Amino acid sequence: DARAGLEALTTALTGYHVDPGYTARIDRANADWRQAVEHAYHLGHQPLPAQTEILGALNEFMDERDVVVQAAGSMPGDLQMLWRARDPKQYHVEYGYSCMGYEIAGGLGAKMGGPDREVFVLVGDGSYLMMATEIVTAVSEGIKLNIVLVQNQGFGSIGALSESLGSQRFGTRYRYRDPASVKLKKVTFRFINDPSAQVAALLAGDVDGIPRFQALQSLGQFKSDARFTVATGGTEGKTIVSINNKRKPLDDVRVRRAIAYAIDRKAVIDGAQDGIGAPIGSHMVPSDAGYVDLTGMYAYNPEKAKALLKEAGVATPLNLTLTLPPPQYARKGGEIVAAQLAKVGIVAKIENVEWAQWLSGTFKGNFDLSIISHVEPLDYAVYANPDYYFGYDSKAYRDLLAKYNSATNAKERTKLLGDIQRQIATDSVNAFLFQLPQVSIAKKGLKGLWSSSPIFANDMAAVSWQ
Repeated sequence: DARAGLEALTTALTGYHVDPGYTARIDRANADWRQAVEHAYHLGHQPLPAQTEILGALNEFMDERDVVVQAAGSMPGDLQMLWRARDPKQYHVEYGYSCMGYEIAGGLGAKMGGPDREVFVLVGDGSYLMMATEIVTAVSEGIKLNIVLVQNQGFGSIGALSESLGSQRFGTRYRYRDPASVKLKKVTFRFINDPSAQVAALLAGDVDGIPRFQALQSLGQFKSDARFTVATGGTEGKTIVSINNKRKPLDDVRVRRAIAYAIDRKAVIDGAQDGIGAPIGSHMVPSDAGYVDLTGMYAYNPEKAKALLKEAGVATPLNLTLTLPPPQYARKGGEIVAAQLAKVGIVAKIENVEWAQWLSGTFKGNFDLSIISHVEPLDYAVYANPDYYFGYDSKAYRDLLAKYNSATNAKERTKLLGDIQRQIATDSVNAFLFQLPQVSIAKKGLKGLWSSSPIFANDMAAVSWQ
C-alpha cells in the first residue's frame, strides 16, 4: 500500500542527494518567486487595492496558527500561488468545482474544529450573497469569525468564464436601474400564438412590434411595407429530429444514420421556414463559440439511407410514429420529414399533440421520433444523461464531457468542444436540422428590439421610439 511504498522509498533513498547544481537552480527559482510574491503583495494599485494586495495584507497580519478559508472565484488561484502558509492547518481552500457560498459555512466548521485558532473567511461579494445567512448561525452559536469581504463588482470570475465560452455575462453583474435611461413609460405585452393573428394585429396597428414573428410566409408583405422594419437573426435553438435511442430498431446507430441521410435539410428549411435558418450538423449553432460545421457528415443521400437500413437488417416499410408539438417548424417541418423518410422505406405516422401531451409523453421517453428545438444555450451536457428523454447512453461521451469540464487551457477546451460535437454527430444521436431563426417586425421608428436571442428575453430598457 502507500505507506509500505513510502517506507521502502525512504530506505532506498537514505543518503541520497541531488546534484548541487540542481539544488542551486531550485534555490534561485524560489528566490525569484518570493520576489514575484512581494511585488504582487505591494502593487500600489489605486484608488483601491488590488486583490493580491488584500491577500498580502491579510498574510502579513495573521498569526502563524490563524486559518484562512476561501472557496470560489479567482481567489483560490491567487491564494495557491501567493499565500505563505506557516502552519499545516493555516490554509483551508475548497477545490471542489469552486463551490460558491462555501466560505462562511466552511469558516464555521474550521472554527469548531480549531476553537483556539482565529479564522479569517475571505469571500468575494458574489459568493457572499449566496450564503451570507450563515453569519446568523455564527452569531446564534457564539462562534467568532473574521470575515474579509472583497468587493469586485459581482460574479467577476464566473462572468468572465461564461463570456469566454460564448455565453453572456447574464446575471453576473450588479446593475443599477437608471430611470432616466428607460425611454418607455409603459409596456403592454400581448400573447398571440397564431401566426395569422400576428399578421392581422400588426397590420391593424393593435401591436407595435413582435420580436419573434412566426408567420414567415408573410415576411415579404412586411418587407415591402414602408410602415414596418424587419430584422432577421438567430437564437440558441437547435432544431432536431429527436430519436428514441432506447427503442428498437432505433437503438442501432445504422438506423439513426439512415434517418439522417434520408433528410434534406435545405428542403426542410425552405418548406417549413421559408428558407430562413442555418443548417446544423450537431448540437450547437453557428453563433456559438467553438461551433464546428458538421453538416457534411450526413449530406442528403437516400440511397445511402436505404443501404444502411438493409445492413441493419431492417425490413421495410419500417413503421414509426412522428410526434409533433404545436410550433410551425415542427408541424410543417414534420410533414416534409415524413415525406422524405417515406422515400427510403420509413413510414412515419404523424401524431400532432399539444405541449402538455408532449411533456407528459414524449419528454418522458414515450415516442419514436419527434421534432423539437432545444433553445437552452450550450446544453450539450444533456447528452451525458442516459435518463434524458432521447435515451443516449455513451460512456465515451461522458468521459469526453468530463475532460472538457476539467480542462483549463483555452485551446484544449476548444478542441474538446469540437470533439463533443463530433461524438454526438458520429453516434447520430438525433438528426440535426437547423438553427431556429428569430424574425423581429416593428413599426418604423421603434428601435431596440432584439434581432437575435442568446436567451429568450425581451430587454425593454433598450427599446425606444425615434
